[in-house]
Amino acid sequence: MASVKDLEKNEVRLVQVRNPWGDGGEWKGPWSDRSKKWQSVSESIRKQLHTKASDDGVFWIRLILNEF
Repeated sequence: MASVKDLEKNEVRLVQVRNPWGDGGEWKGPWSDRSKKWQSVSESIRKQLHTKASDDGVFWIRLILNEF
């Protein structure tokens, strides 16, 4: 799990998910490997999170927790 700030300084919580079969069945939405959302995060953060655009079964997805 990671908490990152985009270029507008908004905090975004992300969780890394791994598809154990790794056969291209990855998340294709916001914060997926090829999502444009990654352009809103600094390159140093992307490197720390080991982001890469490949169908390796590992991807990030936004974690949304509702507070009651």
